[in-house]
Amino acid sequence: MKFLSIAFLLMVSPVCFGLVVLQYHHVSDKTPSSTSVSPDLFEQHIRYLAENNFNVLTADEFADSLTFEKSLTDDKSVLITFDDGYDSVLTEAHEVLKKYNFPYIVFINPSKVGSKGYLSLKELQQLEGDGAAIANHTWNHPHLIREKPSETKADWRLRVTEEITTTQQFIEANFDATTKLFAYPYGEFNQALAQLLEQLGFIGFSQHSGAIGHFDNRQALPRFAFGGNYGLMSDFRIKVNSLPLPVAHVDVRDKSGNLLYEPLLTEGSSIPKVTIQIQNNGSHPKNLQLSCFASGVGSIAVKKIDSTTFETQSPEPLPVGRSRYNCTATSKLAGRFYWLSLPFYKKNDDGSWYPEY
Repeated sequence: MKFLSIAFLLMVSPVCFGLVVLQYHHVSDKTPSSTSVSPDLFEQHIRYLAENNFNVLTADEFADSLTFEKSLTDDKSVLITFDDGYDSVLTEAHEVLKKYNFPYIVFINPSKVGSKGYLSLKELQQLEGDGAAIANHTWNHPHLIREKPSETKADWRLRVTEEITTTQQFIEANFDATTKLFAYPYGEFNQALAQLLEQLGFIGFSQHSGAIGHFDNRQALPRFAFGGNYGLMSDFRIKVNSLPLPVAHVDVRDKSGNLLYEPLLTEGSSIPKVTIQIQNNGSHPKNLQLSCFASGVGSIAVKKIDSTTFETQSPEPLPVGRSRYNCTATSKLAGRFYWLSLPFYKKNDDGSWYPEY
């Protein structure tokens, strides 16, 4: 396998068409709004899936769908995920999901299991008995791409490997874990992490948005995160019905024209230039038009080079922290949009890491 850019892997086999992964944290009116949806809104989301005949996958079905031999033909398939194992998954979300007989995944940090505000081991086992899968979110929820002072690359790799493998050992000792799934804390990943996950046999999830398509890296799959201003029903309907942009190739370059292989932006690369080539197979509208947006900037211009090639670039540097380029286009299917998201991370000007927010 070969990295193309921003740690995206070109997969040998195509992924099922139109698979969308939903990400939640809290389902509550009393927790931080940026990572919370209200119980009422959450039930509206789940009811919409049921009323519109979405195929909600188990963890095993999802893993099977990523192989050529077992790719799904249903283009309205959804995976429901929760990060961190907060207690509102049981008190607010579980009964709604059980009502509709929908499976889901809870990504946990064992160091937090049983702490205030988090699910206990017994509660997690109860959820598993009712159809949930329990999966890996590291032991302590660290920023994995951040090396500690004086830490060598080998030391970093050993520390990160331990975060992942000790968590998996806990999961396999306490749950019926048949599929190795991993969610990056804060959604942050790089090439070394993606390669490590692949070597350890995991499918990985980040937090950039979009439907999963053939171009996506099995170790950094997109998810739509809901919380704060994201998740109102108008927003939810668009996202859950989204389709993967039919990409043939993407490259990302700095201001000197050098290819960028990592989401972490360095000096000279804070205004990344992206070239997107669309598959020329007649599956998309002949006059396909891309609209792109950059975090902290808003709408950014898109230049159409030819019928299948587009260029886009923010007119100003991306902000410090986690950001994205999101590009969308109208598909041939009424009310459904193609979606592609590219994640970026940027340190403070002095080289220090941004604080969490």
